[in-house]
Amino acid sequence: MLAALRNGEDFATLAKQHSEDTATAEQGGDLGYFPRGQMVATVRGSRFLAAGGATQRLGTHPFGWHILQVEDKREAETKPLAEVESEIKDKTS
Repeated sequence: MLAALRNGEDFATLAKQHSEDTATAEQGGDLGYFPRGQMVATVRGSRFLAAGGATQRLGTHPFGWHILQVEDKREAETKPLAEVESEIKDKTS
């Protein structure tokens, strides 16, 4: 798969065809945005956080092999409580 990506094949299409991650395969492997430190150590420690568009093969760990492609990166932000209060209540109910 890494060779296919490096030859210009589409990440999302390959993820839909080959990913064993039932939570993200249908979305083309999209993990969405997540804060630094949230992912398992193998992913956290990788250089993939540094540059959008970079494709990198990571080693194996209890969750298997990972090929990551960063498409976008944003600065961390703190949202006002009023903006997230209902979401917090939903998660704690």
